[in-house]
Amino acid sequence: MGINTGSLTSQLRQQSLSDSGWASANWLAEHYATATAGARLGLRLLDSLHGLTGNAATRRILGALRRVGGRKIPHWTPYFPRAARRLKLQAGCAASTRKVVYMPSCLTRTFAPATVQPDQRPLNEVVASVLGKAGYELLYPAGLDNLCCGTPFQSKGAVDAAAQKLAETTAALLQASEQGRWPVIVDNGVCTASLLQGLRAPRLKVYDVTTFVQTVAAEYLEFVPQDENVALHVVCSMRKLGEEATLNALAQRCAKQVTVPSGITCCGFA
Repeated sequence: MGINTGSLTSQLRQQSLSDSGWASANWLAEHYATATAGARLGLRLLDSLHGLTGNAATRRILGALRRVGGRKIPHWTPYFPRAARRLKLQAGCAASTRKVVYMPSCLTRTFAPATVQPDQRPLNEVVASVLGKAGYELLYPAGLDNLCCGTPFQSKGAVDAAAQKLAETTAALLQASEQGRWPVIVDNGVCTASLLQGLRAPRLKVYDVTTFVQTVAAEYLEFVPQDENVALHVVCSMRKLGEEATLNALAQRCAKQVTVPSGITCCGFA
């Protein structure tokens, strides 16, 4: 029916947000680097608990806490992310004539792959590796630890805090890109969509990293499809941007078999 339930939910949450909720959102927006550092600390403590007790005991402990604390305590599995290390801002292909501004999302700055994942590199290192192979020098916006596209606040109805973070990020990206001279790369589809929908700076050329690799950087890369079967889930934000076919085409460059599960259109976050 074309109903945007996400926008409706955000409006309802805005109407029901308490004074303390507004205050908390505004404080978090002003101290975002502190908030993400706190999240990483919590993940480190959880990882330490897991290292001491193992899978079964960790699952029982978190399950007991969830029964007491409700849904604010997440389910735990061995695939639960670990805390990210402090980002190493890699230059890619230094001193290249081709440059991009890379904004690692707050998810990348907070989470690292789970211990059971075969590739332990954080996402920003993977992005830097790929774009470096394509001959791009990577530039980064100033004050990166405090930047946010506004989605965490917008989704909770805290529109003032969301607007504040979006304005800060816009200013930082304009400065880093030399007022739009260089494209801006974001490594999370939800963040990319939020910036594209909220930016009031037409000079900025914002790409999701997958779109940039497929439509721009592919000219400078050599792809060797791996003998693997990739299950591809395109998040609704990317669908709304019309990037489903682009992401599918990139996956097929990288793997010999790509499967898009039918009937799965939402991860549940909405």
